[in-house]
Amino acid sequence: MSLLVDYNLATNANHKSVRIFEGLFNDYSFLTLPYKCPSEYVEKYWTAYENYQNLHNPNNSINGLIFEFIIETLFIREGITPFYTQAEISFVPATWFDMVLYNETDDSIAPYSISLKSSLRERWKQADLEAAFLKNVHRKSKCYLLTINREEAASINNKIQRGDAIGLDAVVYCLSEELNSFIKKIKKVRFSESLPDIKVVKSGAFINPQE
Repeated sequence: MSLLVDYNLATNANHKSVRIFEGLFNDYSFLTLPYKCPSEYVEKYWTAYENYQNLHNPNNSINGLIFEFIIETLFIREGITPFYTQAEISFVPATWFDMVLYNETDDSIAPYSISLKSSLRERWKQADLEAAFLKNVHRKSKCYLLTINREEAASINNKIQRGDAIGLDAVVYCLSEELNSFIKKIKKVRFSESLPDIKVVKSGAFINPQE
């Protein structure tokens, strides 16, 4: 049995990243882990994961997957659903987004794309380019990059303020008040499944605990 599989966040309960994430706490699942604010939730999970890595042979190749699980499960805990993972959006070719929340108003379609990177280096440029592609199609889209690297987050936010990034609205450092403010802000937006005549979000896993 795997809650990640049950919630459509993973397809294989035996995948190493799934087993590690679901084994980080003996007494809690991601549905029951107590926390006071979103940044504390992320900190608890990431610290537990780092402790696991210190006790075993480090496998940095799954850092990104663990970080994705942490943020995706946080969104479920915070009631920010439904959302898509590894999603493709119509008219934005050859681009897959880590998370997409579909927002449609009376006069516009404004998807929220969320790129998840445990570390950035030069990978922020890919996220920025993907955000620019999305905004070229859906002008009112919001595009965010979430990370757990404080210095890299500050550096890219400076680039955004200088106009050196063309698509991203902000980079959010997830072990700080920045995340709490971000979560509070997007909880005010009403998200839904993509069901217009032309399906905007075409593929990817659909997560909707209300179903």
